[in-house]
Amino acid sequence: MDRRVKRSSSDDAVLFHGQAVLVEFFRMLYPDDFEFEGRRAIVLTVGKPLPEASSSHGIARVLTYRLSPA
Repeated sequence: MDRRVKRSSSDDAVLFHGQAVLVEFFRMLYPDDFEFEGRRAIVLTVGKPLPEASSSHGIARVLTYRLSPA
């Protein structure tokens, strides 16, 4: 399901390369922790706290994405 989020001008987003599956990874593991924009971005809403545990785990996976076995 492609759930698009309308961003305000004060929101930020973490953008991913279009061929990467990292946004889908976040969407599968943390569907309620983050807001997504299509298949390429995680929206960070100003004033909304980041979920610490899922953010830490997700960032660690992003940084080791190429090292993970297929």
